[in-house]
Amino acid sequence: MKFKKRPIIIEAIQFKGNQKSFIAIYNMAGCENVSIEKDLQHLRMETLEGVMFAKVNDWIVKGIKDEIYPVKNNIFKLTYTPV
Repeated sequence: MKFKKRPIIIEAIQFKGNQKSFIAIYNMAGCENVSIEKDLQHLRMETLEGVMFAKVNDWIVKGIKDEIYPVKNNIFKLTYTPV
């Protein structure tokens, strides 16, 4: 069988490796869920699957149940379109 993903609207912010993008992600995800590594090149986040890391240009997605997770830029572009 084949399936199509249901059309849902999500919130997402691209991590640019700078303080401005980190603050936006921090505000979206909540302070207890995300922290930045000292090199400003990696984000550490608590997800439903455990601790995950995002690199510069990855997208941080907030799902329909307020869960957060990283998505690689190329996958994000294939999966999501702006609304």
